[in-house]
Amino acid sequence: MVHPSLLPKFEQHKTAARQKRSASTAGLSQTPSLPKKAKLQTTLDTKRGGGVTQIAVVDLIIKYIVKEMLPLRTVEMPLFVELGSGLVPPQSVLCRKTLSVWINIKYASMLSDLKAQLTAVRQVCTSADIWSSHNKSYMGVTAHWIGESFECKSATLACRRLKGAHNYDGIAEVISEVHLPLNKRTSTVTDNTSNFAKAFKTFAAPEILNLNRMN
Repeated sequence: MVHPSLLPKFEQHKTAARQKRSASTAGLSQTPSLPKKAKLQTTLDTKRGGGVTQIAVVDLIIKYIVKEMLPLRTVEMPLFVELGSGLVPPQSVLCRKTLSVWINIKYASMLSDLKAQLTAVRQVCTSADIWSSHNKSYMGVTAHWIGESFECKSATLACRRLKGAHNYDGIAEVISEVHLPLNKRTSTVTDNTSNFAKAFKTFAAPEILNLNRMN
């Protein structure tokens, strides 16, 4: 029971409470608006159809297998196949043989592009080194050159398995095989171990040996 003298104040309180409840209910019923970037992304996805293409899946699988140095049979594992079927839209995963073919195609394309870049420059510097891991030895050869915009560029030319002793003649054979397709005058940087030094002293061009003696 409200005292008659307080009735106007009570009515004002009830009116304010109803307005507050009405505003709260209206806010809950409204759908929150998306940010501008999200709206734009939704529109673009609708126009493009959304999802990923089969060729994009192939490229990603090749990159994953090669960069992580995984066995080709990875693509035939049940969970990996299930991963492909879970994409939107579902995409088929390559079998091991098809993956091998695609890797060779990508390698040939990459090699052709590298040869074109090296053909366009006058001089190339290479570096060679040998290291061992798990009782196996490897020789790595990399190329370095200055691009058209005067930026430094590098590429891996080879990573060869070396069997047996690291003899100077075996080192010279690998370096020669790697450099031959370049068909370009190069300088090679190595460490100062005796096997590398003897390889260059024995098989380097006479004018290069004479230049080294002068220096």
